Amino acid sequence: MDAGSRTVTFRAQREAPPLTLVGVRKPRVLVSESTVALLSPEELQIALKHEIAHMQSCDNLKKLIFRFLPLSRYGHPRNRVGTGRRTRSG
Repeated sequence: MDAGSRTVTFRAQREAPPLTLVGVRKPRVLVSESTVALLSPEELQIALKHEIAHMQSCDNLKKLIFRFLPLSRYGHPRNRVGTGRRTRSG
């Protein structure tokens, strides 16, 4: 499939996830045989484009960084509500 980049897609057998992006330096899309069998060509193309978008956004690298990057309780974006600032009480 040509999505504007040189993307290598591997077909996986056995107990592989249905469709996933693996790797950081050289990410690859893994597609299980069952996924290829179950999806129509159009559905498979959409699913592959979705995974390629994750690749182009360097999502696996971001996940790796955030997994090991220590974030303080108050510095994490999930702890910010609205536009107001949180303050420590007490």
